Amino acid sequence: MLRERDTELKTRDNEIKKLMANNIKGERSEEREEMLRRQLEDLQQELAISRKSEAAAEIRVKKLTNKFGKHLFIVYILIYYLFCNNINVLFTDQLYNAHEKLQKEQIETQRSKHKLEAVAMLRESNERSKENYKVFIL
Repeated sequence: MLRERDTELKTRDNEIKKLMANNIKGERSEEREEMLRRQLEDLQQELAISRKSEAAAEIRVKKLTNKFGKHLFIVYILIYYLFCNNINVLFTDQLYNAHEKLQKEQIETQRSKHKLEAVAMLRESNERSKENYKVFIL
């Protein structure tokens, strides 16, 4: 009888140890679950930020498309590069100003080209007039 109680006591003691071990495992798994929930929330917030950033980039692409028209492909490549490298595109005004400056320089170049052509035509006209005048005098 004493042996039976001793084995029963040992058996229950072992069961208690197993239950305590399971309880500790359960607490650890709950802690791990809580940690994973926090990580999931963080990732969801990060995903939301990325989606907002993507939407903002799409809006910027539309704006740049309207501003730059024929240079659309270059603008798309630029936006894609900036977006992929997490570079904030706060300098779109600078880009637009550079584009405007380039357009003005192109217009100036065309004007100066037209002026040079006009000067060349004027010289030719003067030379013809001089030749006609010499012929007229002779």
